[in-house]
Amino acid sequence: MNQAVNQNHEEKVAEEIYSLIVKFADYGFPKSHATAYSVITYQMAFLKANYPSHLYAALLNQANVAKTKKILAEMKSRKITILPIDIQRSEVNNTYENKAVRIGLLNIKGIGESKLNTYIEAEKGEDLFEYARNIGANFDVKAMAGLIKAGAFDKEFKQSRETLLASLERAADYSLTDGSLDFGF
Repeated sequence: MNQAVNQNHEEKVAEEIYSLIVKFADYGFPKSHATAYSVITYQMAFLKANYPSHLYAALLNQANVAKTKKILAEMKSRKITILPIDIQRSEVNNTYENKAVRIGLLNIKGIGESKLNTYIEAEKGEDLFEYARNIGANFDVKAMAGLIKAGAFDKEFKQSRETLLASLERAADYSLTDGSLDFGF
């Protein structure tokens, strides 16, 4: 008020204007936010109804562990297919695939995106040892164990997860060779 009076405005007029600003703030601010939220809600409902696998893949990419569990439960209740991790088909993030959601490799604990790209881009070969050699010095036993336990190689290699896990140390040794060593297989 003092500023208005100092600038030669009438105090009564300044008080009226201030009361109008307060009234608008009580009404306009919540209304503008409610409008924005309703637009977002409408867009989300549209995507959920028409493109559910696209929406759920995007939501899973942004979710923390607690939200991920809720989203996966909702997907199951809506009978949306959840495709498993696969080194050939999965990308780093979750993706939609033929009205289903393919779980991304970044969901595996302990493996960063840069390391994942190495494993995705490496030529798979016929077995774990050939794959390890193709990765070379970047072969990491802990990362590979995570990928195997998550089922990333279930379709790729014909061995069981247990067999692959038991072979990791020898595969790590083999990754550092040029492939000329024979382990007696």
